[in-house]
Amino acid sequence: MSTSGNTSDRKLTFETMSANVEEALRRTNESLSLAQRAASAGVWDWDLASDIVYVSPEYRELYGLAPDVPLTYDLWLNHLVHPEDRNRVDQYGREVFNSESDYRIEYRILHPDRGERWVMGVGTLLRNPTGQPMRFTGINLDITDRKKAETAVREANRHKDEFLAMLGHELRNPLGIITTALELMRYRDVTDTSLELRDMIDGQVQHMRRLIDDLLDVTRITTGKIHLEKKRCELSGILSKTVTAYHEGFKASGLSLEIRLPDQPFFFTGDRTRIEQVIGNLLHNATKFTESGGKVTVSLSASSDGKSAILTVRDTGIGIDSATLPRIFETFIQADRAVDRSRGGLGVGLALVKGLVELHDGEVKGESEGVGKGSTFTLRLPLDVPSISPVSREDGYLPNTRPFRMVIIEDNVIAARSTQMLLNELGHQTEIAHNGIEGIAVVEQFQPQVVLCDLGLPGIDGYQVARRLRQCAELSEIRLISTSGYGQEEDKQRALAAGFDAHLVKPIDFRELQRLLSELAG
Repeated sequence: MSTSGNTSDRKLTFETMSANVEEALRRTNESLSLAQRAASAGVWDWDLASDIVYVSPEYRELYGLAPDVPLTYDLWLNHLVHPEDRNRVDQYGREVFNSESDYRIEYRILHPDRGERWVMGVGTLLRNPTGQPMRFTGINLDITDRKKAETAVREANRHKDEFLAMLGHELRNPLGIITTALELMRYRDVTDTSLELRDMIDGQVQHMRRLIDDLLDVTRITTGKIHLEKKRCELSGILSKTVTAYHEGFKASGLSLEIRLPDQPFFFTGDRTRIEQVIGNLLHNATKFTESGGKVTVSLSASSDGKSAILTVRDTGIGIDSATLPRIFETFIQADRAVDRSRGGLGVGLALVKGLVELHDGEVKGESEGVGKGSTFTLRLPLDVPSISPVSREDGYLPNTRPFRMVIIEDNVIAARSTQMLLNELGHQTEIAHNGIEGIAVVEQFQPQVVLCDLGLPGIDGYQVARRLRQCAELSEIRLISTSGYGQEEDKQRALAAGFDAHLVKPIDFRELQRLLSELAG
């Protein structure tokens, strides 16, 4: 029986299979090479025993390394990596060698022709059976374009934050004048008609003030710049006070308001003002989206384990559709998309609520069975364990115990005059200056007990005014209060560092000024 034919056939089959494998490998290598070029990816393989590093042509192109230059770790670190990143990159590599972690790092390199570039290194350390490192292999990707895009976004966000701060400042200046004029009208004889008009204007001013504050606060939260002044507080008292403040608004809107409070006090550690802001935003939201004749129910209770307070605001309003509901806590998302914008708002109120609640280690959720079926918002805040520490309380506005001699330093003539008129109406003696140099001279001549000084003055600013006044020994007892349309925590701290005793954000809340003057008198 002859086997020559079978042998020949087997030889042909083997050669065919070998050719197919070689073709497959060739195509795979071509695909890998194409992928490396498309992704600007360079492959490296470092033999740790010999300190020889194999790199692909794409790697050499990425670093601008000539084809005939042998690559070592020393050459790579001290000549290719950016000088400012070398210590960080070297330290990270050593940490990987001493751990089981994969290698993943971003750093800058210096290309001889293209200058500074960003790369991302991703690699794996291979060890022998005893755990000793043998080879280090991986890829480098050019991420310069991504880094430039990230920088552009950061710059855009920075410019946006600066613009919003400036916008808030510019809007608060005219609001301050209007607020002062309205406050002054409270002390003058007015007719029923003018009283009604004053209340109408006052309501709109407060609405604008809320919009400005919400817009700036939500920006501070997203950038991590908001500051909380946490103290031990009693939640049911805060809720009762806030609901009372909104009672007239509910009545004017034709809504009934029911509040259910627990018999026992609920203590928590938080920023009282910010929690009032959270509750106020939810009440305002309920008012805005509930038609006349509707009802809003506010309740406070403890969780089943007694560790959390559950605050619920439920309304019978227009409800929220299923498509919008998952996104209601996102910034600039609005449930009301009608052409007439009848509900108003900027779409930041609920985003601000969520941010502030989470800063208090709490959570908030919104629920609705659909359009026309009302909405329910539930807050969960952690309660304190029993403690005998003092509780922060909020007294009513304190009256002044006596009149003060005061100097108003304000470059806005109308703002200065309206403030002077109101303070005179309250029994204080006042003088005005419209710039820093003039203000110092007036203070030295008039010898006031209190100075109300704008920070954004022409010539020398309010910070310099405070520093110069603090250098005068004969003015050591003077009380300095700064005013500004900028109200971030860093603005307040900068004012205090310059020598001011307190900082007020425009438009000035004159009840808060009354309280402050009483404290300074004490």
